[in-house]
Amino acid sequence: MIDSQDQATAAALGEIGVAATGTSVAVHQLGEHSPAEGKLLPGDVIVSVDGTGVSTQEQLRDAIARVRPGQPVAISYVRDSGAPAQTSITTVPAPGDAGRPAIGIITTEKRSYPFTVKIRIKDVGGPSAGLMFALGIVDLLGPEQLTGGRTIAGTGTIDASGTIGPIGGIQQKLLGARQAGAVAFLVPAANCADARESAPAGLRLVRVETLKGAISDLNALAGNPQADVLSC
Repeated sequence: MIDSQDQATAAALGEIGVAATGTSVAVHQLGEHSPAEGKLLPGDVIVSVDGTGVSTQEQLRDAIARVRPGQPVAISYVRDSGAPAQTSITTVPAPGDAGRPAIGIITTEKRSYPFTVKIRIKDVGGPSAGLMFALGIVDLLGPEQLTGGRTIAGTGTIDASGTIGPIGGIQQKLLGARQAGAVAFLVPAANCADARESAPAGLRLVRVETLKGAISDLNALAGNPQADVLSC
């Protein structure tokens, strides 16, 4: 969910021309039996490894790779926007690659912008709201309302480039959307076959593959509910 929001923010702001001012690497979660247990927590921002600054996931991997499995690395990190702290973690062989050292964490790459984007949600989990997060940001910050005042629903994962990916449980999402009054539903291309089989009456299925395409479709539908857009 955290990564989904970060990716959606990056895709949306990139679409409207807001450039990132920098990147940082944050701990997303600890692996099972992680050597970082008790030393790092989800949300910690990693600043350096053995004195080498890191601001991307690639830089983090490269810095850790300078030692052999079983050797320690000094990790400098920031927790809760506090002062930098340091801990030592003894590396272990990476899963599937015994010659590569690892510290047992899964990370996410966070981007900084000239302003802060906060997504407030309740009772939502997983990455499938990524597309709608991104559209919400574009709708809020862009020059026009994307929905034309109608109730539009949708689903789909999204990455920072704006590529939309498939999700699970499309049937239940379609029913819930129609019950909420939606008249159109944005469907990831890979989910179209399942969506066609269970779409309730009165809900138009709009096939989407990219954020740019979804925005174009919504703009067309806002001007004309019968507009010719790609359907499932």
